[in-house]
Amino acid sequence: MAKKHWISVKRGLSEDPKHREQMGMAVWGFLHMIDRADWETGTVYDWRDKNEADDMRLNERTLRDWRQRLVEKGYITCKQNRRGLDIVIHSWINPKNYSGEILNRKGDTKMSPKKVKGDTEVDTEVDTEVRGENVTLPLESEIRSQKSIEGAGAQPKANQIPEVVLFREVTRRYPNAANFDDVVASVKKVSARLGRDATRDDLLAFYKSWTAKGYNPSAISWLEWAEMGQVPVNGTWKSQRQEPKAFDGIRKFLARHGEKDG
Repeated sequence: MAKKHWISVKRGLSEDPKHREQMGMAVWGFLHMIDRADWETGTVYDWRDKNEADDMRLNERTLRDWRQRLVEKGYITCKQNRRGLDIVIHSWINPKNYSGEILNRKGDTKMSPKKVKGDTEVDTEVDTEVRGENVTLPLESEIRSQKSIEGAGAQPKANQIPEVVLFREVTRRYPNAANFDDVVASVKKVSARLGRDATRDDLLAFYKSWTAKGYNPSAISWLEWAEMGQVPVNGTWKSQRQEPKAFDGIRKFLARHGEKDG
């Protein structure tokens, strides 16, 4: 699992009894969705119950029931896509936008209300009225100045960039929008090194090595290792494909016999 980080929510979620009554235990699934949401849109892209349940160390059926409850109570809307589900969180406030603009109000989204079973949508009539305050997700490693935020507004969405989607498949999170270009450039360098399009498996070993060393799982610097095809060890670079330990013994054996023969 990725390193733990802070999720901040509005106090209305915890103070208003109607939220506790409506959400119940589903609040844990809701918090996980907030953690996964794209800040710009308030949408969780490419959700799959099985993958998210594994991340939460939870039974898949339990998480699916929570998600359906959140749909029925009007906190989220789900729509099927080719990779899984896109989940819109209602009354979303982008923590990077200091205007406090509320996104995804009732009627604002083009996504039709759906009840989803096993990542497959089924049309149903549900109440999508937004009830009470929603939440924000300020990750401490991704807070930027207002000037940078405004400059990033014209960028395409994360799920429209293949290299960024690949990054998400490896790390279970999207990179900061300001780093999209860097991620694209790095993945292309990895593809050039391999002589083919890079895949999840080509990158995963480097990300695992990065997090195993205790580095920030939200960072993108591990892509430099993937570009080189090596992981640094004690200040030096060592290939992911290390030679077997027996090779050192063989070299010593040959060296001893070589000295005798000489």
